[in-house]
Amino acid sequence: MPRKRSPPRLYLDRKRHQWVIRDGTLFVRTGCGERDRAAAEKRLAQYIGHKHKPEPSGAPMIADVLRVYGEQVAPAMKSRRLIAYHMSNILKWWGDKTAAQITMRTCKEYAAARPSQAAAADLKVLKAATDYWHRSEYGPLNFVPVFWKPKPNPPKEDKARGGAFVESRQTISASAADDLAWATYRLEARRDFGFAVGPD
Repeated sequence: MPRKRSPPRLYLDRKRHQWVIRDGTLFVRTGCGERDRAAAEKRLAQYIGHKHKPEPSGAPMIADVLRVYGEQVAPAMKSRRLIAYHMSNILKWWGDKTAAQITMRTCKEYAAARPSQAAAADLKVLKAATDYWHRSEYGPLNFVPVFWKPKPNPPKEDKARGGAFVESRQTISASAADDLAWATYRLEARRDFGFAVGPD
């Protein structure tokens, strides 16, 4: 019986004092020195993220659901940068869960960890992504998630504009592609090795 191939992993080249990605017989230099393990793990995450291709499933990982939505739907939307921001927030809490774990209870737990308005916006994107997966060639889902969203906060009054309501805007601080790759790497490490990798 052929031996199962190990997943891509970091390897320390002691001669050059650099981290290298080892993928079977392939060695890819990260450009990260021996003391820069965190940056090397990010490079490995990007490498795995680019290789990983979600497959049709009735019980997909949420990281895969978001990846498909981020690649096939979000790029054509005007709000794609804001969607990327929400996806990075979603991954921090939902990244190691499956779509079947989206319930009213887990939505409430997520909302308790985030400001009400931000949680509502994040869950709206998560719902759109799971709906797309369910309808697309990747679905259908075995279990259609039940969502719960917190009540949005009333808009704040802007006195400088004579009492007009002003929509709050959030800045984009992270690359959704990198976050998706990092989540994929952590999920594969947990599945293959049984332990969490890197900080949240």
